[in-house]
This record gives sequence, C-alpha cells and structure tokens, in this order.
Amino acid sequence: MQWNNALANKSFRLFDGAMGSELMKRGLKAGGPVNREHRSLVEQVHQSYLEAGAHVILTNTLTANPIYYSQHYSSASWQEENLIGAELALGVCGLRGTVLGDMGPTGQMLPPFGTFSEEQFVEAYAQQAAILAKAGVHGFLVETMMDVQEAVCAIEGIRSVSSLPVVASMAYATTAKGCRTMMGHTAKQAVEALEEAGAAGIGANCGDLTPIEMAYVAAALDELTDLPILVQPNAGRPHVQGDHATYSMGPQDFAEGLMECIQQGAVFVGGCCGTTPDHIRRTAALLGRRG
Repeated sequence: MQWNNALANKSFRLFDGAMGSELMKRGLKAGGPVNREHRSLVEQVHQSYLEAGAHVILTNTLTANPIYYSQHYSSASWQEENLIGAELALGVCGLRGTVLGDMGPTGQMLPPFGTFSEEQFVEAYAQQAAILAKAGVHGFLVETMMDVQEAVCAIEGIRSVSSLPVVASMAYATTAKGCRTMMGHTAKQAVEALEEAGAAGIGANCGDLTPIEMAYVAAALDELTDLPILVQPNAGRPHVQGDHATYSMGPQDFAEGLMECIQQGAVFVGGCCGTTPDHIRRTAALLGRRG
C-alpha cells in the first residue's frame, strides 16, 4: 500500500542507483546468474543504497527475461535469477523500503527490424513478471526502453499476470524535436502509448542525456501527463573505451541535476549507469534540505 499511495499522491521517493557497475567494483561481471552465484555481493549493493537514503530498491533482474537469456546465457536459469533477485531485495529492505521488480529490454527487435513477434515479447514479460509478483515485489519498473512498442508489450505482459502498478521508463537520446527516444519516438508518442497500455507512472532513464538535460525531458513529460514522473539519469555522458563505458560525473553535480529534474516535475528520482551510493547519499542530503 505504501507504494500505491506514493503513486496516487505523487509523493517524493528516492530510487537507488546502478547495480552493474557496483558489482564490477566487487570483481564481477554484470548480468548472468549473479543473484544465484553471488548472493552476498548483490545484498551488499542493495544495503549500501538503502543506507544511502534510497526509499525504492530495484531487483537485480533487468535482463532476466527468457528472450534475453536465450540469446546470451544458454545454461543460466532466468526463472531462478528472478526468484532469487526478488528475495534478495526484499530481504534487505524488510519493512524499510519499496521493492520494484526491474524489467528491461529483450535485446531483440520487433518486425520489420527483428524476428520476434509482439506476442512473443508479451509472453516473455508475462513469464518474468509472474515470478517477481509471486515472490512479493510491490510493483514493477519497466526501464531503459528504446522502443515504445516493446515497453507497451512489457506492460501488457505484466498486466496479464498481475494487478501491481507498473512504471514505464524510456531511454532518451535528445531533448530536440519533442525529446526523442533512442528509436526516434517523441515524448508525446511515448506518453500516449504508455498511458493507454496502463502505466501508473512515466519515466526517463539511461540514454545519452546528462541530469540537467534530463530536466528538459521531465518538463516535457510533466506537460503531457498527470501521472507521476520518474527520472534516473546516468552519472553524465559515457566515456567509451573499446567495449567499456565509464562515467565521471561526481555526486554533487549529479544531485544538483536531479534537484533541477524535481523542479521541472519529477517526483521520483534515482540513478542509472555509473551512479553509486555516494550519488544517492548526496541527493538524499539535498532533498532533506529542500524539506
């Protein structure tokens, strides 16, 4: 009920930050059967964000859908990763926070660019959501979506197996021409499609924008919807070397950017790639000063 009330009343909530980069600091590769094989390390990351002041913790299940796993991890069990991922986050939070089932892209494309059908996408997300819901998550976050239609498929899949609320978040590439996603969809197109599909909140995360630029997206979303708005930027733009990306924006600049996002309409804020417990801690401090 706490999360439902936050959605209904648009109450401020601070989300956690990046999981993958924090696991890599601990010597692991992001993705794959991390929850099963390194339970204590995943718990450590969740705990560090909770102690930093986060109200909302995401399960470490972003890519744990059957389509993504079928293409990348032939021997890994996506079902077990979702179940353990939910158990770990819920176990750390107890009664102190909200746990959302984190669901991201399949890594595949819909026709005419890809070979998977919308029905296959919907079924894959339904299967993942059913496990997370049964494990006891308080709601769902569909995030890092580049294709609006894939986000719609995810919402439809979730809603076919659960009545828990879904917040849907797109990855934006530019603030120009109506704030466009990485597949070219405008914020207006995204909001209309996600609202029609039944989203309880609308968001923007990851992508190519700095926290200050994300404030422009927050403002655009605020004009387009009455639903609560979530913003989770990266720690600045990525610096790519080979197949590895690093992020250099420090906690103070990041937190100040999030405060601007709040000024422009965001009520839920957190961090995506490259953010750390220090980024969330600094944001919590500024939010505390704001009152």
